[in-house]
Amino acid sequence: KCISMEPKFPGSYHDLGLCYLALDDEDKAQELFEKAIEIEPTYLDAYNNLGNILQRKGDYEGAIEQYIFALGLDKATWKTQNNLGNAFRELGKFNEAVQFFEQAIELNPTGLEIIHNAANTYGEKSDFPAAIEKFERALELLPAGPVSISNLAIMNHIMGIEDKTADYIEQ
Repeated sequence: KCISMEPKFPGSYHDLGLCYLALDDEDKAQELFEKAIEIEPTYLDAYNNLGNILQRKGDYEGAIEQYIFALGLDKATWKTQNNLGNAFRELGKFNEAVQFFEQAIELNPTGLEIIHNAANTYGEKSDFPAAIEKFERALELLPAGPVSISNLAIMNHIMGIEDKTADYIEQ
């Protein structure tokens, strides 16, 4: 209805794309995000969501392209930084991934998902002290958080550090 009333309003295409995405129709959602960008070439959320679709489809390079373009529009978006980190992580480019996760954390220091993403990526690149530091930071935000506790137990075990899992659970 909104599109028929104002066919040149990019927000209607974007929002309809989100609806199709919620219905798992990625192709239709992609088409609508691309239409929103066609109408408004600086539509940051449309680039982000288009990148998310490409990433879900396994086109990580295409996703990275969209996210980098979005960062050119606004560098202060923690969501875009986090999305870039995830795409680089999927490609096994862990150094690039943690760089973007760290930038996202600077912009959103209480973002538990971002902190977990960074911690897991540090673990994947065998930087276990950095992974432990991030999981401990996550526990400061969510004491007794099961994801953080279980991952800390794994990291401490790998490092040969006395298992402190019981200490975290008892807090």
